[in-house]
Amino acid sequence: DQFYVVMKDFTQRFMDGHVSMTLNFDIFFEQVGGSMGLILQELSDGRILVVDVWQDLPADRAGIEVGAEILEWGGMTAADYLAQVYSPFGPYSTDHHLRRDQLVFMERSPMGTILEVKYRQPNGSVKTVELQSEFDFYETLLAAMPIFQSDDLEPPVVTHSIEGVGYIKIN
Repeated sequence: DQFYVVMKDFTQRFMDGHVSMTLNFDIFFEQVGGSMGLILQELSDGRILVVDVWQDLPADRAGIEVGAEILEWGGMTAADYLAQVYSPFGPYSTDHHLRRDQLVFMERSPMGTILEVKYRQPNGSVKTVELQSEFDFYETLLAAMPIFQSDDLEPPVVTHSIEGVGYIKIN
């Protein structure tokens, strides 16, 4: 296991998405098997919002709502915490892809991890709660990762119109 950890760290330093190694699922589970039950999105102004809350997981039980802004996570500002999040799916060729996966893994941790989270609900009220991560069968991970949401059979350009307005999706 220690050899795997050293080699994974070594490959992460290449900053090249073409360099990779086999994922050790036991270590992956140890590192990020727990979930708080959130899917997060960063806005262009740096705010981090909750875009989905999974029913019956810690965030839902704590009352965090879709649209809430994460202000602090684990005793740090949300932005500072996000910047130090480790993604086991690297290495990454671009900062954009790294940041996207850091958002996915921000809410994941070893099972049983307790973090204090401060957030602003959509109605403006600010709350602080303690969340303890638990196993979610990787549901939030799979839902949040763009690679698991793609349809290989979808054409590269999809168009449709609604009430006279044309929409174009480029894959």
